Amino acid sequence: MNRDASPSTTSGEPDVEMLPIFTSSNFAEIEIITDIFEEEDIAYMVRKRQMQDFPTTVGNHDQIRVAVEESRIQEAQGFIQQALVDEAIPGDGRFIEAADQARLDEARKKLEKQAERHRKEAEKATKRAEKEAKSAEKEAKKDAKEAERQKKRAKRERENAARKEKKARRLEEQAAKLEQRARSDEERAQQKRDKAQKKRDKADKARE
Repeated sequence: MNRDASPSTTSGEPDVEMLPIFTSSNFAEIEIITDIFEEEDIAYMVRKRQMQDFPTTVGNHDQIRVAVEESRIQEAQGFIQQALVDEAIPGDGRFIEAADQARLDEARKKLEKQAERHRKEAEKATKRAEKEAKSAEKEAKKDAKEAERQKKRAKRERENAARKEKKARRLEEQAAKLEQRARSDEERAQQKRDKAQKKRDKADKARE
């Protein structure tokens, strides 16, 4: 059996719960047990101690745990016990007692609670993000509407300024025409005054 191999299973449904029943630091012992399980068509899983699937505090060396599906625990324990009696295995390992299983159950429940708490926190974070996104979207629409209003206002002001400038040019043109007309009128008036003066001078000479 490869010490670094992934968890191994024989037969059985993939979603069936696997419970640890035996632990040992002797890899050869574990290999013999798993061979027996394969011969008896018992689905099993093997994990190293440092992996978090089956936490334990027993022993100072790497512990290998063998787990089987819950419905065949007693049968699997019986095969291991028979192997010990027949001295087919050295007996370096031990059965996992109820206290160990209780610790495993407690650890599993703690992990489940943590997962649930993280799920709820994630849901809250998602809702908060959605709320902030909606608020930002609403604010963006408001800003866009205000920008459009300011754009239209600027356009109207430019149009008004253009009309006023056009009107101012027209008034300037009219003023220029009036000024020219006034000069022409003044010139004609001066001519008439000059002509009238000449007549008066001529009449004065005639009386003399």
